[in-house]
Amino acid sequence: MLLPSHTGAMNGFTPIEDPGIVTERNGKKEAVQDERSDGGKGGMMNQKEADKDPDRQEESPPIDWNVLEKMVPPQPPGSGNLLRKVILLYFDSSSALMRSVREAVEGNDADTLYRAAHTLKSSSAYLGAVVFSGMCKELEMMGHDKTLEGAKDRLAALEHEHERVRESLERHCATLL
Repeated sequence: MLLPSHTGAMNGFTPIEDPGIVTERNGKKEAVQDERSDGGKGGMMNQKEADKDPDRQEESPPIDWNVLEKMVPPQPPGSGNLLRKVILLYFDSSSALMRSVREAVEGNDADTLYRAAHTLKSSSAYLGAVVFSGMCKELEMMGHDKTLEGAKDRLAALEHEHERVRESLERHCATLL
């Protein structure tokens, strides 16, 4: 980590162009395609552009990519793509759990809401769906406290965020072939 006195701004170095978003993988620095911040266009967007993007101001990215990248360690060639397999399993389980949450809210079943929202919260956090996981926690607490007032309103927002998470993970999964 560089201390402020060792950064380019402090030693007179002025970059010619902004490098955009960069990550380090397997010891190599590389640019990262950030579909989260450019409306899904698939192009690069640096942090300055992202901060000016009005859509970005309204909603947080559905996936915290730092969490997701830490989840699966580097894999040897030919071992298959573990992350892709985990994401595909998540699609199946999260869809089933969303059905359970929906049925629990519609049926005023606090116990089922608690269990389904708890499981969905944990698995979603594991994959970096931090905002979605937080929304699940709210419903989990409502089920735990057996106070379902307002749960139907939260369900609509949860379904919207679940769709955003799925779309983002599907795009990422397509790059893992």
